[in-house]
Amino acid sequence: MTLPFMDWDNMDRDELVETVLMPDQLGTALQDQSETKFATQSADRFPGYVDGTLAGGPLASGPLGMVNKMYGRFVSRVAQADPATIEKPKDLQPLVPGFFNLPLQDLFAPLLNALMGIGGGVLGGALSTIANFFAGRWAQVDDLHDGQMQLNDRVDLLSPLQDYGSSYAGTQNSLWNKGKIPFGKQIGPMKKCHLASGGIVFEEQGMWDVRARVTITSTPPLVGAFIDWEIRVVKDSDGSIFSVSRDTLESSSAQSREINTSVVVPTAGYRAEVWVTNIGPGRQIAGGPERTRLTVQHISRSTSFQIEG
Repeated sequence: MTLPFMDWDNMDRDELVETVLMPDQLGTALQDQSETKFATQSADRFPGYVDGTLAGGPLASGPLGMVNKMYGRFVSRVAQADPATIEKPKDLQPLVPGFFNLPLQDLFAPLLNALMGIGGGVLGGALSTIANFFAGRWAQVDDLHDGQMQLNDRVDLLSPLQDYGSSYAGTQNSLWNKGKIPFGKQIGPMKKCHLASGGIVFEEQGMWDVRARVTITSTPPLVGAFIDWEIRVVKDSDGSIFSVSRDTLESSSAQSREINTSVVVPTAGYRAEVWVTNIGPGRQIAGGPERTRLTVQHISRSTSFQIEG
């Protein structure tokens, strides 16, 4: 940025913040289309924790640094190219030979073999670290703000004949593996139910519809594709399981999955939860209001009928 009305003749540039440019710096800054500039700009968008992972930092010599530097070279060549020569996406490919045909399978095959135990591999923390690297597409810097959050206290918007509540888990930077997914964030108004212990507690007896949605990150096929997850309805007092509805996925691609079920509880004080019971190495559940959702809806206060599974 620059400030055109400053007294530049009497200004000490050392007193300026980093993003403010002196007039004699504008030409260099605006005309710099080097690969180093673009690689550095891209590196600033990565969270600091990646520097300590096996992937390495975005400006280091590891896998992440290699890809980031190739990106900087690509953007630099595009910025310096004649605009008349770029009319279609395919015109970009020759600007950085090899970028679009990077042999990732050959590059990461030894690493995957090590993680799988071939030739005395290493599991555990290293696998989790690499999984976080491959799942980077889910780790956004900023959280999406859903407009319903402004209505969290507007219980008057719900029908007097219908109790309702909805929640989501964590933020976009949150990732979970096996265990209970902590649905602890309210989204929209809630009536006759409340959040507690990572789930939604029913405050009335009778039939409740329970709907859960999760988003599962992708994983290389050799690492492990399966995932088992479920909705549990438990007693809020002691956590004992009252009812379960399950779903199984056997695919390595990123997917959004849903479970829709109903339960009849004899009294108030039951809690709906979401659990991941089995998950292949490298797979994770991505957080955030647009990727996770647990919703309950009261249908009837009668308990004189049963739900057949």
